[in-house]
Amino acid sequence: MAEAPLTSAQAAIRLDVADAGMVLVAQQHARRVAELAGLDRDGVEAAALVTAELAGNAQRHASRGQLVVQPSVDGAALDVLALDRGPGLANWSQAILDGYSTTAGSLGAGLGSVSRVATSVTGFAEPGRGTVVGARIGPPGHAATISALGVPCRGERVNGDAWSWSVEPAGVFAVLADGLGHGPAAAAAGAAAVAEPGDLAACELPEALLRVHARLRGTRGAAVTAVRVQPSAVSGGHELLAAGVGNVAAAVVSPDGTVRRSLIGHGTAGVALRTPVQTRTPVPPGGVVVLHTDGLLSSWDLAGRARVLDASPALLAAVLLRDHERGSDDTGIVVIQPAALAGEGLR
Repeated sequence: MAEAPLTSAQAAIRLDVADAGMVLVAQQHARRVAELAGLDRDGVEAAALVTAELAGNAQRHASRGQLVVQPSVDGAALDVLALDRGPGLANWSQAILDGYSTTAGSLGAGLGSVSRVATSVTGFAEPGRGTVVGARIGPPGHAATISALGVPCRGERVNGDAWSWSVEPAGVFAVLADGLGHGPAAAAAGAAAVAEPGDLAACELPEALLRVHARLRGTRGAAVTAVRVQPSAVSGGHELLAAGVGNVAAAVVSPDGTVRRSLIGHGTAGVALRTPVQTRTPVPPGGVVVLHTDGLLSSWDLAGRARVLDASPALLAAVLLRDHERGSDDTGIVVIQPAALAGEGLR
């Protein structure tokens, strides 16, 4: 079997921006990743400018600031996320105005220039926890409905976790895979697992997993979970259908921050797979769906954090990475916001 090429998002980079020299390093990486994402020359330079501005802000004002630069799944676009653990930006709407600056300790300084160049800029802060800022360069795609974020284990150049999705009138199909181990062989298995999401979406979830299992024979294998988020004929809201094997979690987060996790089967796709079982979980109004590999701690919740749950999928994924990363493995996170599905024509 020919190996699937690595997905562009598996080449995401993460940088700690503790000193001024990292601003130039961040620019260089942003140009490389933007070219990989398929941006034209103007887009590449816009990505470099946005990344430099956010890196500079993080270095000057943030506590333990990080940047993640990642190609988008849905089109020639680049996402730049800045995360800090500072006191939290006091006034987000003011900070993104052109010409505004602050010397207070957070990522808000000078965001006006970012908002001029980027296609979209979103962000929010939690007092005492920090600020998260996301900027996209390129077409918006389905960013309001679904987003993903992933980084390789520290010391590795590629991420063994991979994801893809298909947004259609009947709902959203998404698949997240964790190639066993780390490095290029793990990344190749992850990429093969999530290839051709449209074909997988045409199947019932157990059949989709069996197809992935067949694809991965001859690779080191992967933990894989496939989900479908669709309108519910019972509640009038939405529901999560999930089927998986291994350690890729699927969860529904209620508006109060409590988490209900789906049952995932044992085994490894490509190596040993029992007949997959599909589960069904209602998604309450205002709830979100989160998929993640074991790069995140399994015990997280979002109790009392309404600002996080109201944020865009990209920002919610960034908060989970910042606050709950295990630190010893590749990480992949997919967030689906059913409340936005009506805006995509899904009712």
